[in-house]
Amino acid sequence: MTPKIWNHSLWIPQASPSKLRPLFDALLAGATFSVLNFTEYHFRPYGWTALWLLGESHLAIHTFPDYGTAYVELSSCMLDKYVHFVTALEQWVSAQPPAEPLLPCVTLPAPESMASYSRPYTQPDLPLSVTA
Repeated sequence: MTPKIWNHSLWIPQASPSKLRPLFDALLAGATFSVLNFTEYHFRPYGWTALWLLGESHLAIHTFPDYGTAYVELSSCMLDKYVHFVTALEQWVSAQPPAEPLLPCVTLPAPESMASYSRPYTQPDLPLSVTA
């Protein structure tokens, strides 16, 4: 047997954790994925990241409330469950109105070129401290 992982990612027009959590719980159950664990983090002042650890891989969501959207990524080693989930998600997305920001949006001027974004990120030197 050759290992295989199917991966699907997309932006969806919803950023509310209280709406996304039950939606994705239901989509995973409908596709008969085995949820082994769930973890989430609520960012301050806003934003949410959630991860479902599945017996068949994982699902991750990252919200962008200032744009009213979320980035969703599913990885699965089970093609039938993957296809069921992706089909149901795509049907849900197609029935949604366009995204509306949940927060006021600040528009920044576009850079003259995207070249400034192609540099690799390096973390600045920061003093390390260890607390007991």
